[in-house]
Amino acid sequence: MPTRTPRPRLRAKPFAAASVTGMCLVLAAVGQPSSPDKQGPPKVAPEHQAKLVEAKRYAKEAEQLREAGKSGDAAAILKKKLNIERSLLGDRHDDVAMTLAALGSLHEELGDYAAARKVREEVLSIHLALHGTEHWQVISARLGLEALTRLEKLSSDQRAEWLRAKTLDREEHALFGRGRYRDAVANREKSWAIRKRLLGEDAPETIESLFDLAFLCQAAADADRAELLYKQARAAHSRVVGTHHPDYVLSTNGLAELYRSTGRYAEAEPLYVECLTVCERHLGDGHRYYPMTLNNLALLHKTLGRFDKAEPLYLRANDFFYRLEGEESFQYATSLNNLGEFYKAKGDYVQATKLLHESLRILKLVEAGESPQQARVLNNMGYLYHLVGDDGQAEHYYNDALRIREGTIGTQHPEYAHTLYNLGLLYRDRQDSERAKTHLERARTILSKFRKGENREHASVLTCLASLHIRNGAYLEAIAMLEENAAITKRLVGDAHVEYGMSQGYLGELYLHKKDY
Repeated sequence: MPTRTPRPRLRAKPFAAASVTGMCLVLAAVGQPSSPDKQGPPKVAPEHQAKLVEAKRYAKEAEQLREAGKSGDAAAILKKKLNIERSLLGDRHDDVAMTLAALGSLHEELGDYAAARKVREEVLSIHLALHGTEHWQVISARLGLEALTRLEKLSSDQRAEWLRAKTLDREEHALFGRGRYRDAVANREKSWAIRKRLLGEDAPETIESLFDLAFLCQAAADADRAELLYKQARAAHSRVVGTHHPDYVLSTNGLAELYRSTGRYAEAEPLYVECLTVCERHLGDGHRYYPMTLNNLALLHKTLGRFDKAEPLYLRANDFFYRLEGEESFQYATSLNNLGEFYKAKGDYVQATKLLHESLRILKLVEAGESPQQARVLNNMGYLYHLVGDDGQAEHYYNDALRIREGTIGTQHPEYAHTLYNLGLLYRDRQDSERAKTHLERARTILSKFRKGENREHASVLTCLASLHIRNGAYLEAIAMLEENAAITKRLVGDAHVEYGMSQGYLGELYLHKKDY
């Protein structure tokens, strides 16, 4: 009597989410790597603390007014912030110049070009005095004055069009915050077209719109178009501001993140390293894009299993976010999520649980309503509780993530499919084959449309569905899915990659098993 071959065991891993979005990072001074138990922001003299808190409140209030289209009120509030900074820092300080530049933008929106020129000339004067003629801040200040000259030459009708682009930007920001990425793309396309026509393709404002459009296309799961636009933005930044400028770092980071998120790791890594080098040699390790790059490179190392390289980068990035933004900020909450994901991958579930719960608490505090980022954290918490065997909590968090994603990014987005897939894995492990199959088939339908099915997530869903078919004795269906998985994997990573070897191994196990029948 022949010995029956054990059933093939197909390994499937839930989808997690860890992200830092390039459009909303505001970071600052670096500290040394610290433990996850934060050290706290640097202390300031007690008599200055209240003024610093007041200045930060004015900055937030001015941004809210600007987003509401109240540029005049925003300018009045920003002047109060400027007065505090001058009193504490003096007239020649980078923070003073940054506030002046923001004030100049508001004057431009209000059509007060004389006031705009006055503050922009002061910005240039400050940076020249502090940094010399070749510094990136001097380049930005000069470009700001050149942009103002172009605005002064616009006709009244053209100026109305330019202001319409600003309104579209504000609408796009609101749409993005609600997870309506495709609508946000449509708005940004319109504002980009206006700026190209009025200001030219190489105007910094036009290139910024181009970068934002690439970012939004990536968020909307249009990876092919995002790649094209990121490359255009990066080339434009190189041409206009050079390769030692923060704008070049931002567009390069965006392209690298796209490559990392789509599994093109070998293309992503040198771009991250380039960004880190530019930050360290030319921007200073206190620039806000430095921790963004640290985080993204850490995520790449984690994905590739290089935990020893990832951990110090994550800790340094987290320290940056906390020191500048404080505890109650979107950026710090996102950093906690990323760090929690790292410790989960490393097997430190206690630390991961603590960090993910804290991330969600802060997001609920600082965001206006439920958001895509909250859904990402909830999805990650579901995965964590699944790992530790608390299936009830895992199901609860997955369903919360699914509900939020349905109401924000919609039911055809890959991230919605990720949570469907994770629930399918949970139900499969609970021997609930019917519900597992239902969720996995829904995920497969969505992911088969993303990049025409040529993505790792689609391949993973096929593997998991194959395991259900094997459980039910439907070997021909399982073989068909594993063959499709292997074909996708080969096209993505080549036939020399370990992932392709694993896909062939699954097929080999199944063929061996089927010979008994």
